[in-house]
Amino acid sequence: SQESGGEQTETERVLPDAPDFTLYDQFGQEHTLSDYKGKTVFLNFWATWCQPCRMEMPYIQELYERYSSQEDPEEVILGVAGPLMGDDGSEEEIAAFLEENGYTYPVLMDTDYGQFNTYGIYSFPTTFMINAEGKVYGYITGSLSLEMMESIIQQTIEGSEVTA
Repeated sequence: SQESGGEQTETERVLPDAPDFTLYDQFGQEHTLSDYKGKTVFLNFWATWCQPCRMEMPYIQELYERYSSQEDPEEVILGVAGPLMGDDGSEEEIAAFLEENGYTYPVLMDTDYGQFNTYGIYSFPTTFMINAEGKVYGYITGSLSLEMMESIIQQTIEGSEVTA
């Protein structure tokens, strides 16, 4: 047969490059998205006042703990918060919220909302999946279960369509 590794699907769907950024997390660590090329990135935009966000955060933490215990994990978990956006608190208040709830996964502080704008976030939470080539594989709005998170990460790694 003339198929070579399912290239047909690649041509059907041209994936956009994920807009690059450099932001600091709640621990003051710098994260540059393009540094994670070669890995699958779970990029979760959220807000402290958002109940659906709060519902899914324990699952994000669980995934983060699972992946960060591996030697060289294929997956990167990143949250993005907008300090003082809407009803949200300051960077310090967001960091305190994370600490009080035992969330240790990196949450990037988008202080000028540049990435909320660039990624076109209009509802919370919104999760972007970025593949190993640094392309936006897909995104899903709304609270996700652990199973859904695992599924979209797998789908992104395997290169299949993201469906919620």
